[in-house]
Amino acid sequence: MSFKINFELHDIDKIKILLEGRGKLENGANIWTSPYGCYEINYSDFVSEVQHFF
Repeated sequence: MSFKINFELHDIDKIKILLEGRGKLENGANIWTSPYGCYEINYSDFVSEVQHFF
């Protein structure tokens, strides 16, 4: 099972978050509802959310 999260600086003020989760259950079903995804957020909003989390 593997799960990756990559963060890329996209433009000067955007962060792109790329998700890849290939894990499978014993019956062959994906562990994650959406095993692949991409999300883009403003850099300042990302920093604010991370600060709020910690």
